[in-house]
Amino acid sequence: MELVKPSISGTDLDKFRKALMGHCDINGDGKIQKNELALGLKLS
Repeated sequence: MELVKPSISGTDLDKFRKALMGHCDINGDGKIQKNELALGLKLS
């Protein structure tokens, strides 16, 4: 069985990054700390 690698464009990755940062980066410093990630996963 072959591994399937989805083709994801740079544009799609950028949109995902922005959505993730908007959801998890509570203090707005451009980084996701452990506590922010934990809160983001808990709220989902």
